[in-house]
Amino acid sequence: MLRRIRGVLGTALTWSAAWAAFGLARLAWFNGWSILSMIHRQPRFIVLQVSGWAVLGAIGGAAFAIAISIAARRARTLSALSMGWTAAWGALGGLVLPLGLVATRMVAPNHAWVLSLGTLYAVLGAASAAGSLALARRGAKEPELLGPADVDLGRSRSDAVEVPVARS
Repeated sequence: MLRRIRGVLGTALTWSAAWAAFGLARLAWFNGWSILSMIHRQPRFIVLQVSGWAVLGAIGGAAFAIAISIAARRARTLSALSMGWTAAWGALGGLVLPLGLVATRMVAPNHAWVLSLGTLYAVLGAASAAGSLALARRGAKEPELLGPADVDLGRSRSDAVEVPVARS
């Protein structure tokens, strides 16, 4: 149980950092890359923008980690998780907040910004999930076996079942 919590928190923190960096880059781009001049004029605005993106990333990352740990219980290896499937779950994780706002009626579902931000969050979630899987595969000591530092998928290494492979 602690491994799952650590996995969810680690994913949330990773996505939080990535989305905060995106928020800072987006802010700089919209302001003509004059972020240094904005720091002197509006430091609170920058902190609020970047921290807002960090919170959104943390929510999406936690939702993704919980969803993937439930949905991928049968996956025994990192190579068994397809990049497209993982990105799709990441897109859903990115959509948790916009869909939650619409579901709780805090925002009307016909607002254009819900659709545009929902699309942006889905793209960011898919990219974050694909990046998370790529980092996990790269950092795995044994690329074919999930280790305790990877996402806990509900099974230990002692539960492994050997499957004979036909050789030609």
